[in-house]
Amino acid sequence: MSICLPYSADHRHMLIGYTSAHFGKSLLWSGEDALTLYILIRTLDLPPAMAGMVFLSSALWNALCDGLFAMILLRWPGVWRYLPVVTVPAIIGAGIGFAILPMVAKGSLFASIALLFLFRTCFCLLDIPHNALTHGLAMQFGHLPMARLRSLSAGIAALIIGFVGFQIIHTGESTHTILEMLIFSIGVSACLLMLPIPFLLKHSPPESPASHSSASDANAPLNKGLWIYCLASLIGLSGLAAFAKAILHMDFRAETIGAAALLLMTVGRIAAIWFWTPLARKIGSRQALALSYVLGGGSVLCMPIMAGMQDLPLFFSLITCGILGGGIAYLSWAVLTETLGNSTNVSRHAAGFGLFTMSMKIGLGLSALLVGWWLSARQPVQFMMNDSLSLLTIAIPVITLIAALLILLSGKFSVSAVPSPHPYS
Repeated sequence: MSICLPYSADHRHMLIGYTSAHFGKSLLWSGEDALTLYILIRTLDLPPAMAGMVFLSSALWNALCDGLFAMILLRWPGVWRYLPVVTVPAIIGAGIGFAILPMVAKGSLFASIALLFLFRTCFCLLDIPHNALTHGLAMQFGHLPMARLRSLSAGIAALIIGFVGFQIIHTGESTHTILEMLIFSIGVSACLLMLPIPFLLKHSPPESPASHSSASDANAPLNKGLWIYCLASLIGLSGLAAFAKAILHMDFRAETIGAAALLLMTVGRIAAIWFWTPLARKIGSRQALALSYVLGGGSVLCMPIMAGMQDLPLFFSLITCGILGGGIAYLSWAVLTETLGNSTNVSRHAAGFGLFTMSMKIGLGLSALLVGWWLSARQPVQFMMNDSLSLLTIAIPVITLIAALLILLSGKFSVSAVPSPHPYS
């Protein structure tokens, strides 16, 4: 069944603008998620536990904004017409909140909080409307191809952030000025890449003229499958993201490769697109996503061994870990658009995406809090010594197994969806 996009502009032009904006968003989001805790602890000299609480509070605020904004769009779809104007200052504010954080004076707790909250608030105002466009594009081009496009652009952005992280860790404290320049450049570039967002929103009305959604559909509550799926994402990401943040503080025997750990895992995450696509075609996106959670969490069991590896074995092990867990970043969005069903009400899509991103941000915030606690228990606080990894290596596989089971369960409660024209292209 072919469903027309609710856009008046050419579909390919919409796709190009969407991709540019998503790449810009991904630069900001990957940088914020991967480097903020490091900057707060190592550059601004905040105590690890305090830094973790600051990160968590900003993430919870972001999650609250996502939920409220999504519900506003669902309740009052007319708000959509004002979003092209709202997103312009939001793009600028998010760029400022990200770009000048490393320039704050050491120990400036309140300035750090203000910048993080500025970033989170503005990012919410541009993220949810942009994400809401995904469902319509997925119905035109396919759920899995759109997820592949999102994952590839996000992976390239994460690769850039991983390279920045490598430069920071490898060259040490002498890179403070370089860090400021790199972060500022990323912030400016991301703002320029996100400029298509107001134009995309201007050409996407809140409801398709040919919509088969009834008024009762527009006012109906979000399906149970979506709530379960979001809970699974919150639980699973809190564990795996804690591992991703902790790896910047680990003491690797192969120091050079260890400094590039985040970069190498990002390479694996990009390669995961081609690893997981045929599997998703064969067993389904939801089942493949659950398997990626299990394998990604299970790979953490090898971390104490990997910490003591020589260069070459560690190099390939980190890439393999990225591949095994990379299906999560890739397939999560495909499963989400499938779970939302075939309603063409864009405001409803915004509510669904808002609930999902809210759960993600809570999970990411909890992961930072966990890492802050782990680091506070160690001296010196900059490194997570290998003998302290036992709690992490036990907890994360259990957490991801629970998430995988909930993802499978969510499929039992999701709305029955008619597939898009090319779901597995």
